[in-house]
Amino acid sequence: MTHQALTLSERDEQILQAVYTYQYLTLAQITRLFFSARSQRSKNHAGQYVKRLAEAQWLVRFPLPSTQKGNRAYVYTLAYKGLKYLHTLGFDVSPSSRQAKPAPSYQHMQHTLCLNDVLIAAALLPRRVPTVLLCDMQHEWILKQKPLHVPSPDTPGNGRMHSGWQLTSVIPDAWLDFRLCLNGITYQTAVWLELDRGSEEQKQFRRKVRGLYHASRSETYRQEFDAQNIIIAFATTAGEKRREQLRQWTKQELSLLQTIADADLLLFTSLPPTGDLDPEWLFLSPVWSTPLTNTPVPLLDLSEPETS
Repeated sequence: MTHQALTLSERDEQILQAVYTYQYLTLAQITRLFFSARSQRSKNHAGQYVKRLAEAQWLVRFPLPSTQKGNRAYVYTLAYKGLKYLHTLGFDVSPSSRQAKPAPSYQHMQHTLCLNDVLIAAALLPRRVPTVLLCDMQHEWILKQKPLHVPSPDTPGNGRMHSGWQLTSVIPDAWLDFRLCLNGITYQTAVWLELDRGSEEQKQFRRKVRGLYHASRSETYRQEFDAQNIIIAFATTAGEKRREQLRQWTKQELSLLQTIADADLLLFTSLPPTGDLDPEWLFLSPVWSTPLTNTPVPLLDLSEPETS
């Protein structure tokens, strides 16, 4: 089969759109997105698709950056041909993003792929639970193109000014817009997701909490995302000890801001080492904690609201 002979199937197009959404995907992640079974047969089937797309230059593949020697898995991203095709379908593809980019660093790639594991779980949740709808999902690479600039009264440095206050630029790792159908009524639950890899120091992390909190309470956020309420969710891959550290730092920062009453808006969890996250466990099980209480809660609450 020559490169020109490849005609895109519906599944081919779905894979290209997924790689656009997540920016970088491994074969295992593509398999989870499009094939129900976790068998080697499903992985081989997915491999046939991405192999053809790469050979026909719709996708670019490169070895996963690693600190160890030996065989490495491949990561797939859109080639110029794939970007150009999606542009004809109405996808927002800027001219600068159409050029092939060098492989990112090990740290950046690991962060992106771990973030994608969480986002893939979010995408799969409605398939498991019909009362949950993922209405919108925006990845970090998209959010970087339109950062929120919100006034922060306690932000030092040389940022932009607005009515005498510093303007803080806020870019979450992802934004998720869930709709929960409970007793015939649909409720919106918006989630700002932060993926922690254990590398941020206390000062940097608390500055992030400060910015996210101010952004979540701003009119700028409400207008940009068409959402009133929000949950700020921190998921760490660095273990339970790191999760507790993040909770304590957040409690200290909220106390300093005199906003401890809003602590329930921030939730924390520790992710298991495997990237194959169970959607119902991650979003519906009580595996999240607030900065103030040790009683675990679910990220999305499907219990019926209390009626007066």
